[in-house]
Amino acid sequence: MNELQILNHPQERQTPIEVALQIDEQGMTTARSLYAFLELASGQFSRWSKSNILDNQFAIEFEDYWGFDIVVEGNPTADYKLTSGFAKKLCMISKSLKGEEAREYFVTVEQNAKKLANKPQTQIQILAAIAQQMAEQEQIAIAHTYQLQLQESRLEQVENKIEKRLTEDFEMQLVTPTQLGKMFEPALSGKAMNQKLRASGLQWKVGGEWVATVDGKKYSSSEPIQLPNGEMKYQLKWQRKVKELIN
Repeated sequence: MNELQILNHPQERQTPIEVALQIDEQGMTTARSLYAFLELASGQFSRWSKSNILDNQFAIEFEDYWGFDIVVEGNPTADYKLTSGFAKKLCMISKSLKGEEAREYFVTVEQNAKKLANKPQTQIQILAAIAQQMAEQEQIAIAHTYQLQLQESRLEQVENKIEKRLTEDFEMQLVTPTQLGKMFEPALSGKAMNQKLRASGLQWKVGGEWVATVDGKKYSSSEPIQLPNGEMKYQLKWQRKVKELIN
């Protein structure tokens, strides 16, 4: 078997611990696989990952870990790719037999990597290493771009919700018939506006006062106002969006 064939030789059968930790071709595991292997508290992964990965001042994103999304029961949820060195540190924190077992595995991985790094390299191996490094850098760039796009998408969703809420609040504001009439082109007087509201089946006159119909009550409110002489009376005010219902 020549050197090129050796480089392309299929990966050997994985050991049970490698299967449990879902070790990939780069010798990396995932945070959820490690969490499950360490037999940590069920349902506490988010809190654990935030404390030990995201808020870890000694962990560097895109060097020690890479965030990505997976789908669990139809919902997207976070997971993280971990280097063997960083995974080893997390195992030490657990202070358990499972943690010691995993730590020893990652120590062995690092030792083997150092041995390979110290071996004289052929030109083909050097080229293969360069290609591998370029591929890893590309994956990092892709992951970084994905995270930025995800953040931008979430920000856009928040902005859209805020804009929708502001629009809805504005449309729900109460105005007098005179103010409502000014929203038309050309503008209508308060008297003309009241006639249009009546023609649209939204109000009628009872005892000389405008009263909302059943349909009109959905878009209006009888608001108290004080006249210059101090007398109190009620005036029918309308939501701005009622403009779209007027013929």
